[in-house]
Amino acid sequence: GVPFPDAEGLVGELRTAVEESLARSAKDGISEISLLQTHLHDDLAEFVYRRLKRRPMVLPVVVEV
Repeated sequence: GVPFPDAEGLVGELRTAVEESLARSAKDGISEISLLQTHLHDDLAEFVYRRLKRRPMVLPVVVEV
């Protein structure tokens, strides 16, 4: 959950940030799960800090299918 007044809007923005991060990783040819998780973590932590001026615990989970 996201305990903020604009939580619904923030979740939508986070979804977009995840899609953009994954697209950049795919473009760079990154397919190793641990690297994807690291890139997602860094990109989302930076996004949330810019947006909320907070440093949240970001736990990306990538499931291989």
